[in-house]
Amino acid sequence: MLDLKKIEVRAGNGGNGSVSFIREALLPRGGPGGGNGGSGGNIIFISDSSILSLDKFSKRHHLIAENGKNGLSHKKNGSKGKDLIIKIPVGTEIWDISDEKNKKLIADISENNESIVVSKGGNGGFGNAHFVNSVNQEPLLAESGQEGQIKILLLNLKFIADIGIIGLPNAGKSSLLSVLTQAKPKIANYPFTTIDPNLGVISDYKGQKIIVDIPGLIEGASSGYGLGHKFLKHIQRTKFLVHLVDGSEDNLIDKIIQINDELRSFDNELIKKPQILCINKCDLEEVKISIDKIEKLLSNYKLPHSKLFFISTKNNLGINNLKEEILSIKSTKVINHKSDSTIIKPKVIQKTIQKVILKESDNLYRIIDEEIIRLVRGSNMENWDARVQLFNILTKRKITNMLITNGIKNGDTLIIDELEFEWE
Repeated sequence: MLDLKKIEVRAGNGGNGSVSFIREALLPRGGPGGGNGGSGGNIIFISDSSILSLDKFSKRHHLIAENGKNGLSHKKNGSKGKDLIIKIPVGTEIWDISDEKNKKLIADISENNESIVVSKGGNGGFGNAHFVNSVNQEPLLAESGQEGQIKILLLNLKFIADIGIIGLPNAGKSSLLSVLTQAKPKIANYPFTTIDPNLGVISDYKGQKIIVDIPGLIEGASSGYGLGHKFLKHIQRTKFLVHLVDGSEDNLIDKIIQINDELRSFDNELIKKPQILCINKCDLEEVKISIDKIEKLLSNYKLPHSKLFFISTKNNLGINNLKEEILSIKSTKVINHKSDSTIIKPKVIQKTIQKVILKESDNLYRIIDEEIIRLVRGSNMENWDARVQLFNILTKRKITNMLITNGIKNGDTLIIDELEFEWE
């Protein structure tokens, strides 16, 4: 079962704006008619409770949304790129790890049919019709489309369950899940039969509880030994733990302490969760005659369990009482990290020289303002009139003043995107 996946997402780029003019017999004053480019498609994740793993991503390493279409003549805008909608399991954490030193939790998906835009498509570029004003009646400039967001995401699935069954290999965890619920996990008489977590549902007229059975834990599991360490995270969201122990084992207390130590080492919050201790295989005569002895032995130790049950998954001894106890537990309510988000009000951002121009050497300057770069990319800079209009925009936005303040002089080179100008 795949429950951790690194994947690259690329939203669609915006379409380029068009430079065109309406010249028709019946429209003598048609004027500029370049349409705007369409926005790029977003990448959207939607949770689906019917999906239980990230297996669909096993051979999928890139998600790419559709680009927006370019603008057309006669003020026709390009169509928007289609959004890429991907279904993921409920309980998936979505991390942005584009910057390894600054990982960010984008969302913790805890509800069914919850959606989030993980990568936003770029805006379409304006066509030349957008730049018409009282001074410039024949604009020759258009914008290129904005690039869509590119991110490296880490999808981390943690099951959302009410009860977690824990214990050593071959303690009978899968057997317990099968008698408590309608689940049909693989059951066999050898360790590590369970290699993936199993989910089951127990219900009565009052409601239902989800139970997760994780692979057996061994000493050192929290440090990476055995199989269980990979799946300990799946009980981090649970409300309650059922600690199952094979009553026929020697050194019973040591084995109980060993499992609790692994929980504490992996996540100290796990050991704070309420626990039920179940001694299994009480159908065996050797265990049956030792029940009083086991109870007395357990009373001599300070262990985290609140209640003790003696059960047998083979003949259902004590199972009904255990069911009643489990059904009395209140359901888990997972806190959604997105609830901490605040509404950001629009505000005017004053562009500084550092965000607009870059002095690369004594006689080499580069404009790094995104809007200006998109104008250069979307226009025909071989046209002298287009260059004049670009310079007028630089003057209007006070970028020429910034260049002069920063020391540009006649004969210096000014670079915008891949275009070079000699300053005069």
